[in-house]
Amino acid sequence: MATSRLARNVTEDYLTCTICLQRFRDPRTLPCEHTFCLACLANHIGASVDDGVFVCPVDKTEVQASKADDPWESARAFPTDSLAEALIKVVEEDTRRVNVSEDGQDLNFFCFGCQVMTSAENAVENHRHPNCHCVNLQKAYQRVMPVLINYNRELEKVYLKSEKIKRVVTNGNGISEAKQEVLGEIGEFETKLDDFYAGCKATLGAMKTKVAEHEVKSDMSINHAVHDEIAKRYSSFNQNFDDENVPELLSVYLSVNKKLKELEKFEDSLQIKSQKFPLHFLPNKQLLNMLRSKQQCGKLQVSSSSHFRGQQSADVEECNYYDVAATDKYIVTCDGETGLVQRFLHDGSYVDSMRVDNICRMTVVTDDEIAATRLFKRKIAYISLGKKMHIRDQIRTKKSYIGICLLSTGDFCVSFYDGEEPPGIEIISDEGKVLKTLLGHRNPAGSVPLFLVPMFLTSTVSDNIVVCDFTDTNHVICFNDNLELLWYQGFPSMPCCVTSDDDGMLYVSFPDLNEVLVVHEDDGKKVKDCGEEK
Repeated sequence: MATSRLARNVTEDYLTCTICLQRFRDPRTLPCEHTFCLACLANHIGASVDDGVFVCPVDKTEVQASKADDPWESARAFPTDSLAEALIKVVEEDTRRVNVSEDGQDLNFFCFGCQVMTSAENAVENHRHPNCHCVNLQKAYQRVMPVLINYNRELEKVYLKSEKIKRVVTNGNGISEAKQEVLGEIGEFETKLDDFYAGCKATLGAMKTKVAEHEVKSDMSINHAVHDEIAKRYSSFNQNFDDENVPELLSVYLSVNKKLKELEKFEDSLQIKSQKFPLHFLPNKQLLNMLRSKQQCGKLQVSSSSHFRGQQSADVEECNYYDVAATDKYIVTCDGETGLVQRFLHDGSYVDSMRVDNICRMTVVTDDEIAATRLFKRKIAYISLGKKMHIRDQIRTKKSYIGICLLSTGDFCVSFYDGEEPPGIEIISDEGKVLKTLLGHRNPAGSVPLFLVPMFLTSTVSDNIVVCDFTDTNHVICFNDNLELLWYQGFPSMPCCVTSDDDGMLYVSFPDLNEVLVVHEDDGKKVKDCGEEK
């Protein structure tokens, strides 16, 4: 908004920081009586202090800094300029109250071309450039509302992040941090609901306006003509209906039957035509059903209080967790180097172990069984999770497979590569019969192959197949259950393991970055990070 000339002069002459050339923010005064913003003064002290002394940016007077190591603490040690603060409050109040130009005209229009507020007269006379587009302030506000909403969202995100860092620095309380993280997630969802509601309100408001402004022309021209003729006859007859006009009345009497028939025709033509308003409102059925169902916005789920760490018994050797499979009952790990397969409860308690030579990757078949590929063995082993783990059966295959995942049909999607033959992905039956093969092929958008080492696979609830290429292509690729390409995405680092949830989200790990990214199953676009670099 515009400010009065007096407020502008006061700001320029008395309330402008000589470092940032902006109005003072938290003004602090040095012993030489020169005033600066707290942030500007702190930055100046940090950049120029020497042996506890710095010079005033205006008159170069040497000033003794406080003994604090933090320049911000040193800056805060100087007194606040109370006069400047009082003037700032007066100017800000004047800014909020005044919305007039220097010549006293109301600034009630905004030019999007010039990015200024202007008066109605000035908009007509001076804003004639092709890029100029002047609208009243209310319409301008509605047009820029999405930008302001987005800014508020970004501001809120940065604010929450700064609050999180402040809490960690202040007390290092991980529980408090996690609580604020959950509150932040709820807040983000609430913001999306607010945006959705605002969008619906805007749409409904536009429809209301359209209905209110819609004009329906009534076709009543014939009725008007009939009415005029009847009115004429009625007036003429009543003017002559007295004792002085007997001859005229008798002439009317002679033709009264004819005139009555004409009146009947007139009366029939006076029927009002039924007209319908041409616009109808059709509510969104899906949204209406959702509102009727009274669905909950979400729910709070109790999370595990610690990371999984297998509690091994004394007689079980240490191993590397080469792959992991989780059922509703157990967590099963395998070491590809030693062949050691271990079973744990979800609290990390050790249950039992066995050895499977050349075991590579695993996938859950049922709560009591997993399937595992065996590198160079051309076999897929069914490992039972009964009272004691054991190999219940094995599928003999034509190739040596590496990656594996189960599809909803009961078939497996498997991957293979050996450094000599082209790598590939296949769908095989539970008897080992090859149903579909896709060999490593050229990228449709260039010369770099989509995959070279398709080591890690997962299937989604919609039976899509997601592949991580464990090479510097950095590709994550998604196929349907017919091995037709749906999408692929390149990432800054090499992807490793991948898994999915029931909500259409994929979780991809990146060992070099020490983080997990959440991406959409529909297009592979990043949602958020899960984890921070350590």
